[in-house]
Amino acid sequence: QRLRLWIQVPQAHTLELGPLVGTVQPFYDNVRQLISQAHLVVLRSGASSVWEMMALQRPAVFLPFPFASDDHQRANAHYVVSHGAGWMVSSPKGVEDPLVPLLQDLLQDPQHLATAAQAMARLHQAAFAQNPVTLAAQLCLAAAPV
Repeated sequence: QRLRLWIQVPQAHTLELGPLVGTVQPFYDNVRQLISQAHLVVLRSGASSVWEMMALQRPAVFLPFPFASDDHQRANAHYVVSHGAGWMVSSPKGVEDPLVPLLQDLLQDPQHLATAAQAMARLHQAAFAQNPVTLAAQLCLAAAPV
């Protein structure tokens, strides 16, 4: 079975990498649906991105934006990684070098992804328990069209 990728970058095209087939577009209007169905999400680690992964309980590989103020994206990713709910990739050489081997390892052993999804669900429950405002966010997310 071939794996399917949805990649959001400025220019649309199709990507084929052996067992991977990717659709590359500048925008997706069904991001919530795509993430909900994903076994793994690769994304930046801004606060809203981290929250979305917790709310949707999806494991993620975080790519902190290296020029973010106060390096907050690295701190956000570190928090998730320290709870076993994801992985962080950052390298001065660029994303490609460490990302590809990590993805290969993760996709060869789906149990890693299942374990990380469970950890992400625990993070979500803990965040919800600590902050009643998250109830409103949860309700908005549940009410949003898929």
